[in-house]
Amino acid sequence: MTKLDVSLTEDLKAFLEQQAAAGGYRSAAAYVEDVLRQLWKHNARGALEAKVMEGIHSGPPIEVTPDFWVGLKTRVHQRAARVRP
Repeated sequence: MTKLDVSLTEDLKAFLEQQAAAGGYRSAAAYVEDVLRQLWKHNARGALEAKVMEGIHSGPPIEVTPDFWVGLKTRVHQRAARVRP
């Protein structure tokens, strides 16, 4: 783990300590770490949702049948065979 020093106003420091205590965190640093981790997950979820929406709007839908999967598997194997030395 790495250390990061941050300068805060007294008001922000008091707010941070209050939030950490109210949330049952062992320290203000543990609270900040958890908040950042939640933000990271939120952003990752947003990126995933954007990719899903991109796929939804990428063109007309196709019917996925057993034949579709057979064809896809065949194309993947063919492409992999061309890539292998």
